[in-house]
Amino acid sequence: AASSQFVDSANTFSTSGYFTVDAKLGYENEQFAATLNVKNLTGEEYFVPYAWFGGQVAPGADRALYGTLVYKY
Repeated sequence: AASSQFVDSANTFSTSGYFTVDAKLGYENEQFAATLNVKNLTGEEYFVPYAWFGGQVAPGADRALYGTLVYKY
């Protein structure tokens, strides 16, 4: 979660506040492990300020899905 943030040094422009939801599901036993991670589960659209670049903003990360499989020997 992030509150509204100013984009420029004169505090003229600001981004909107936002929050994202992440989730993780996993299973593990003695020989095998598997996990599934989802970042930004709700697909929230938001902007991240870069004040040191003269008041520019960049879009926040989209929904992302990561998986891991582990075999233990």
